[in-house]
Amino acid sequence: MFRPKMTVYFLAPMLCAAAILTGACGASHPEQQQLQQFFRASSMRDDQTLANFAAVSFDPKTDGTVTAFTITSVSEPKVEPMRFKDLTKAMEDVQAQDKEFSDKKKAYQDSHADALKRVVAAESSNKKLSGPDAVVQSEWAKWRDDSNVSVKKVSDARRPFRMPRRLPK
Repeated sequence: MFRPKMTVYFLAPMLCAAAILTGACGASHPEQQQLQQFFRASSMRDDQTLANFAAVSFDPKTDGTVTAFTITSVSEPKVEPMRFKDLTKAMEDVQAQDKEFSDKKKAYQDSHADALKRVVAAESSNKKLSGPDAVVQSEWAKWRDDSNVSVKKVSDARRPFRMPRRLPK
């Protein structure tokens, strides 16, 4: 009388389960390894490694630590032409405007040095000015505001050339 051994009954389901698991694990996204490398380098604040393949970083102190993740979808790659010439020209134009503005501001500052000393002293002690010093004070406040606008323009023009420090929200 033939009796099959019990190992055959256990071996067949085990082999099927192993094949299914191997197939499921092999179907991971090719991006999985790169993302793991990104989160590992970010958690160690390894900016040199990140600079090789990422344009942003992920700060574990403020953004938390990623230990596991699941890729839910992958979009098609987006290819755009490099715009270095246009961006460089725009930055040079803004820097030239800023230099011209700074030269005008310096000329105003030099021509009104004594009045500006009185204005700064009055502002630091919260005193009210009148007469010509009040006019210089209001003009100087406008120069400061315009200076902030000019510096912001230069900063905005430089932004495309910098590596972002954080992931966009």
